[in-house]
Amino acid sequence: MRFKSNFFFVFFLALPLVVAATTINTENSYSPGETVTITGTCDDPNVEVGLRALLEGENVWLDQETTNADKQYSASFLPPQKGTYTIYSACEGDNAVTSTVCVGTAAECNVAVTEEGAASSTSAPSGGGSGISCNPQWDCGVWSYCNVSLTQGRECTDLKNCGTTQNKPNTTQSCPQCQESWTCSEWSSCIGGRQSRTCVDQNQCQTLLGKPAEQQTCEVAAPPVAPPKQFVPPAQQPPPQIQQPSPGIWDKYKVWLISGPLAFLLLALVTFLLVHHAKKKQVMYNFDELKDWIKKESGTGTSKSDIKNILAERTGWTNEEIEEAFTELKEPEQAA
Repeated sequence: MRFKSNFFFVFFLALPLVVAATTINTENSYSPGETVTITGTCDDPNVEVGLRALLEGENVWLDQETTNADKQYSASFLPPQKGTYTIYSACEGDNAVTSTVCVGTAAECNVAVTEEGAASSTSAPSGGGSGISCNPQWDCGVWSYCNVSLTQGRECTDLKNCGTTQNKPNTTQSCPQCQESWTCSEWSSCIGGRQSRTCVDQNQCQTLLGKPAEQQTCEVAAPPVAPPKQFVPPAQQPPPQIQQPSPGIWDKYKVWLISGPLAFLLLALVTFLLVHHAKKKQVMYNFDELKDWIKKESGTGTSKSDIKNILAERTGWTNEEIEEAFTELKEPEQAA
């Protein structure tokens, strides 16, 4: 756990030990590989407690905890090796108290503790004080993926910039299995009902346990089919209807009954001639289309009788017009 205040760093560097409200409790001895547990109390609940452990004058563990509602705190750490550890604990605003812990046998813990609380080995070289001018505070990142060499690494930085590698945590370690990390390109266009892509393992594990598929089936959308063109015959005008006068009013409206129908007949005659003339033009205009259609149908193998039946049943062309079209189509062939 990282410290929230610089108070504990400054405090742990050099302060005399006095009778304080902070208490600390530990077992006297532990076996190698066993976790050391530290408990204690402060005067108030919810206060910060700074903790650290030294082995032969070198800092090996730093932590910070908070007291609970009962003014108690608890922490633990795993000793990296055998020897005598001096553990410091200080409640916020209070002086530090210490406890000595032996990890290993009594012979392996032949370490004396000075009044200032700095631990020194009997085999340590003589010199002034504890010999610690800067205690590194290491901050390590997460472990990387397990690579093909079955190792993984991490970066560790000294937040205090002491310029030393003492007590630096391991930055490499072995791992059981290479972890694949696949990166794939985009799918190709659909060709022949298949598309592909390329996938590469960034860790080069040389295994294919989690390799994504590089081939898949696909469907090519069919182009839309245009509807066939249909022959639309020319519209036919209905013949005019002549209304007969009522026989009961003949004598009374004789003049009007004679002149009225004559005028209407004249108008109908003029209209009929105009319509017939327009139809003739339209027939002449569409007659070439009729011949082209007959020629195309004949080219597809449709018999002459079937063509006549289709035109007679589904179009407005008369038999004379149809025969005329066949005749005009036949004359160029005979001339050729």
